[in-house]
Amino acid sequence: MQNSDILSIIEKADDLPTLPTVATKVMHVTSDSDTSVKEVAELIEKDLALSAKLLQVINSPFYGFSRGITSVSEAVGLMGFREVGNLALGLSVMGALPQDETIGFSFQTFWERCVGHAVSAVKITNAVNTDLSYGIFTTALLQDIGTCLLVRYTPLVYGYSLAIAKERNIHIAVAEREALETDHAEIGGRLTAQWNLPASLRIPIKHHHFSEFGTEIPTEVRNHNLETETSVLAISNLMTTALFDRENTDALEVLYSRATGLLDLDTKKVDEILDVLPSEVERVKTLFHPIDDKDKDIDADAEELPDSDASRKAIRQSTSKRTRNKILVAEDSAATRIAISNMLKRMGYDVVIAFNGQEAVALAEREKPDLILLDVLMPVMDGIDALRAIRGNNDLRTTPIVMLTSVTDVRMVTEAIESGANDYIAKPFQVSLLLERVERYIHAR
Repeated sequence: MQNSDILSIIEKADDLPTLPTVATKVMHVTSDSDTSVKEVAELIEKDLALSAKLLQVINSPFYGFSRGITSVSEAVGLMGFREVGNLALGLSVMGALPQDETIGFSFQTFWERCVGHAVSAVKITNAVNTDLSYGIFTTALLQDIGTCLLVRYTPLVYGYSLAIAKERNIHIAVAEREALETDHAEIGGRLTAQWNLPASLRIPIKHHHFSEFGTEIPTEVRNHNLETETSVLAISNLMTTALFDRENTDALEVLYSRATGLLDLDTKKVDEILDVLPSEVERVKTLFHPIDDKDKDIDADAEELPDSDASRKAIRQSTSKRTRNKILVAEDSAATRIAISNMLKRMGYDVVIAFNGQEAVALAEREKPDLILLDVLMPVMDGIDALRAIRGNNDLRTTPIVMLTSVTDVRMVTEAIESGANDYIAKPFQVSLLLERVERYIHAR
C-alpha cells in the first residue's frame, strides 16, 4: 500500500480524533507572549477534571516540588504558562485518542509505553538539559499517537508491518515504511499539524525515529533548532523498548550507542535512568489514565456504549454469549491470518486455519464450519477454485463464505459471487467491517 493511500484513508476518516476544546484554547493563549498567568489558570480551571489531573501530576514526586501546589495559578507561576499549558494539552489529547478494542493491540500497553516515553524523556533532559524538563514530558507522551491511527484505520496492514518487524528483527518504523511507505511518526506529524500544534511539539514527534534511517538530523529539525528535543525523544523511545521488549536483546546496545552519539549520555547515566524507570513509570501512570471506567468492565451492557464503539460492542456481546460457532479462516498471509484468528478467538469462536485453497477445501469438508473466510489469492489452489470445490459438496452448499481480497476488480468480484460467495471484503479492511460480516452471517445461519 502506498504512502498516499494510507494518508488518504486516515485523513478522510469521519471519526478522526479532534483536539479537545480546552486544549485548543490553552494552546492559543499560551502562544501569545502577552498572556497572563491568571488567564491561563482560569482557562484550565474551567475543566475541573483536567485541573484535578494536572495538580495530581504536578504534585507527584516525579516533578519533585518541595511543597504541595494547591492551585493551577500557583503551578503556572512556578513552572511557566507554556509548560503547564503543554501538560494540560497532553492530558487532554491522550483522553481524546481512539481506545477501541482492535486486533492484536492493547490500548493499556500502548498507554503504559507512552508514559514510559514521557518519564524517560524527563530523566534524560535532567541529565543533559534541565531547561527542557517540563515541556518535553508532553512531547514525549504524544510521540506515538500515529500508531493509534494506523491501528484504528488500517489494522490488518499495520499487523503486516508488525509481522515483518518480528520476523526480520527490524525496528517497527523501518517495517512500516517497507509495508506502508510511511510510518507512525509521519502520521503523528500529520495529525499534530492538522491540530495546529506548535512546531516545538509537532516536529520532534514527526522525526523522533530519524536515527533508525541514518545519523543525520533532518533539515526541518535543524531549521527550528529542535535537535536536542528530537534526540531526547529518539532516546526515550529506545529506553522504553529496552524496558518493555525483553526479547529484544539488541535494544540495550543500540540505546548505549545512540545515547552517547546523540546526547553525549554515557552508559553509566543510561543505566541509572533504566534502574529507576520501572518504578517511576508505575508511579506516574497511576496518577492519570485516559481509559474510561466502562472500559474496565468487560461484562458491561453493550447497549450503553456509544455507537462509535461498534467493534467493542461486538466483542463483548459475543464473549458474553460464549458462542462456540466454528469459523474457517483460509489465508496465506501470516500477519492477516494470525490477526483475524486471534480476534475471533477472543470473541468466543472456534477457529480452524488453512494456509492454502487445497487445505481450505479439505478442512471445510471435515470440520463443517459455520462460516468460511476465504482469501482469493492463495498458493496451491486459489480462493475461487477452492470456493467452487466447497460449493460442490452438498453438505456445504449453504455455508456462508466471505471472500477476502486485495483485488477489487469487478470481474474478479463477479466471478466470486457467481461461484457461490455470499459476500466479499476488500483489503485492507477495518475491524468493525469484518466483525459486522461475521456477526451477520453467523446469526443468519
